[in-house]
Amino acid sequence: MYTIEDLANGRCICVNDNTNTLEQLKAVIKVAFPFDMCNLSGKCDYYLKHKKDGYWVGVIEKNLIIDLPKQRTIDFYNQISQQKTDLFQIY
Repeated sequence: MYTIEDLANGRCICVNDNTNTLEQLKAVIKVAFPFDMCNLSGKCDYYLKHKKDGYWVGVIEKNLIIDLPKQRTIDFYNQISQQKTDLFQIY
């Protein structure tokens, strides 16, 4: 499993599929790329770090061959949810 840090560092791709909501996708991109203020519409199939600029970029074509491992948005989102739970445990 890849981490948000892996996504932010360009080591993997976030796959936008029918298992996630737009709000979950926005949360993942915001955590991975906190300084990128671009508007996210959720229309792209893949989201990844742009090699040149360091910001995120969306790719629409599912058939595009990108030599990076892919992971679903919901898997990244679950990591964020788990981190919030770990930070605010009730004893």
